[in-house]
Amino acid sequence: MKALSVREAVLALLSVGVIAVLGWYNFFRTSDPAAGGKTSATGGAAEASPAADIPLLALERKTELPELDDSKLRNLFNYSKSPEEYEAERRDAERIKKLEEEAARRQKEEQERLAREAEERAKWHSEHPAPPAPPEPVTLGFTDARFSDQQRTLRMGG
Repeated sequence: MKALSVREAVLALLSVGVIAVLGWYNFFRTSDPAAGGKTSATGGAAEASPAADIPLLALERKTELPELDDSKLRNLFNYSKSPEEYEAERRDAERIKKLEEEAARRQKEEQERLAREAEERAKWHSEHPAPPAPPEPVTLGFTDARFSDQQRTLRMGG
């Protein structure tokens, strides 16, 4: 085992001295200096008045404690916000949550409505097919040998 250094020895003696002084003070303190170094609680027990046996600290509960609402308690280690600010944040969070639920419900209804409309359009198109496309006009061309510089066109069907 290592020997104590001078600093450790002085610290140990100082702490023992403080403990001894506190013990001496506690042992010899009295409310009556004529009691001879005894405490008033033990030395004057035979001469005590009837009011001396009243307890110094009443430990029984006089009334019931009120019920505590956990939502109104503060975090003792966080004083950055007041309970009113926390309540306002909680109300805002609830309002935002309700708005998000409403938006999700509306989006779902919109998707259902669009799907229903697409189904109705598909049903209508299956019952009412598109009319056939009009026929393309037929173009016939011929060239007369006598009139080689002119071309005649006969158009039919349109």
